[in-house]
Amino acid sequence: MKNLLVKFSFVFLILTLYGFAEANEPNVTLTFETKNSNGETAILYQLPPIGKWIELGKAKPDEKGLLNFSIHLDKPQRLIIIYKDRSSSNLFIKPDTDYRFYVDYDGTNVDITNENTEDVVNLFFGKWQQSNGSFTYKDQKPYELKGDEKVAAFDKEEANANLFLKDFVKKYQPDTEEYFFIESFIHNSLLGMRFNHMMDGESYENLKELVASEELNKLFNKIRLDPRFLRLSTSDYAFPLSYYTRFASVKAFVEDQGVTRYEDVSQEMYLNFIKDIPKLSIPVEIKEYLLARQISDVVQAKEMYAELMPVMQSNYPDSEYIPVLKDLFSKAHNLDGNPAPDIKGITVLGDSISLTSLKGKVVYLDFWATWCGPCRAEFPKSIELKKQFEVRDDVVFMYVSVDEETEKWQKYVKEHPELKGLHVNGYGDYREGFGKAYGIGGIPHYVLINKEGIVVESNAPRPSDERTVALIKEQL
Repeated sequence: MKNLLVKFSFVFLILTLYGFAEANEPNVTLTFETKNSNGETAILYQLPPIGKWIELGKAKPDEKGLLNFSIHLDKPQRLIIIYKDRSSSNLFIKPDTDYRFYVDYDGTNVDITNENTEDVVNLFFGKWQQSNGSFTYKDQKPYELKGDEKVAAFDKEEANANLFLKDFVKKYQPDTEEYFFIESFIHNSLLGMRFNHMMDGESYENLKELVASEELNKLFNKIRLDPRFLRLSTSDYAFPLSYYTRFASVKAFVEDQGVTRYEDVSQEMYLNFIKDIPKLSIPVEIKEYLLARQISDVVQAKEMYAELMPVMQSNYPDSEYIPVLKDLFSKAHNLDGNPAPDIKGITVLGDSISLTSLKGKVVYLDFWATWCGPCRAEFPKSIELKKQFEVRDDVVFMYVSVDEETEKWQKYVKEHPELKGLHVNGYGDYREGFGKAYGIGGIPHYVLINKEGIVVESNAPRPSDERTVALIKEQL
């Protein structure tokens, strides 16, 4: 077995919640020689194709400053290790191999002092972090740009990434498999983030204007529908694929249904589009994944899940995703009928508050963040929903932000006084606290709690869903 020596610092921001792995006979050891760690716990995660990340283990540096993990893997795959401040490093780990990494927790940049050129992919991850990868991870400026300026900024970063790849290949000469992994990681990461900022970060008058966007159509056509990406690193590929489905669905709604506004897209239209995924003229493995991913996004909606799962089972009866989806559905509703886990946070004015203080009122929880486009898209409907209960003092709309940067959250709330309700920032308690307790795999996420403090729907419908009003009224 090989000793693979790479030094990483932790720089990536990740906002997601996690699952847990079952014990297997270890066949991989990972040792991290740490610097500036202060003894904090690090967590190692596996990234499954759908569902929550799987926690492989936690470790604190020993007296020698070593973090040690012993895990089991069936195949080579990308893992992520996360430090206490939620920064992280990518790792590419193979079964039956021992790894040793030098880790600097200073949060600045990577300093690889012992380069093992045999471990090309992990060396790439280190070099990629050292160059800051792309602005999508470090430079906040393009988030603030619009239109042609934003497109130009993306073009520049893509050109820089291609130069980085060219220089890396020339120096370290990865083999064919290694090059495919590295090139696809860069391509899919940049493409997914670019799609995110152009589709969710731009203002369009209507959906017709959105589907006519030259930039979005160019990005759509750059998505590679190659099953090899699924087998190699689904977690990277999931980002552009999610936008493939979103953009394709919007095009269908506009061109086939004549819809011009999101609010005019009915649940029936959405379900019919998902049901027709197996009919798309794309590789079978891609269709199977797209359908499973869409079902995983609606496991909280019992009726939608019941309508879509038979489509999955009839078209892909032997799919590895079926047991995963069933497990996700079961876990999505295991809080229903039980006392609501407490949520602690701070208000815009800096006061501490907890969910338990609201007992005796019906509470509609809205988990969101300022950087979350789909979260913000629901706010107009949330405002309309709250108006239906504005004369009552026993219904509370509690907006729980998971923004790490509280100043951005405070600024957003103050600039949108029409979004009335109880605004709380719960970032500090999100990762290990209420995020896990409520099983939040992504945002937006909604929960309905009755006056007795019992969870009615741990995955409640969105404000835009016509069922939401009736559900709240049933608790009064």
